[in-house]
Amino acid sequence: MSVVRCAARQLVRPFGLRAISTTTPAGVIWSDKERGEEAIAFRKEDERLLRALLAKVKKAADSTDVHEAEGSRAAELSSLKAILGKYNVSDKDLQAVLEWKHGAA
Repeated sequence: MSVVRCAARQLVRPFGLRAISTTTPAGVIWSDKERGEEAIAFRKEDERLLRALLAKVKKAADSTDVHEAEGSRAAELSSLKAILGKYNVSDKDLQAVLEWKHGAA
């Protein structure tokens, strides 16, 4: 096909259609749904990895500065008691809630 014909075809197409490409460099065509599903899968994987990293950092910080860790736990327990105090929740249940919050349970 000649260069003139290619240029003529490009002029006939609406501008928006020329600017949008649905193919990836490998030549695979992805629908919006598939792109969205892939993005969600990567975000969930990132969240899982970041939570694991946060748990490692918290564990390292708790073992390094024991005094600060105890103060932090006491402050969390005090705040939780202030919120749930009117429901007569036992200390064992409060500890279970804190363990759940930090992913230990």
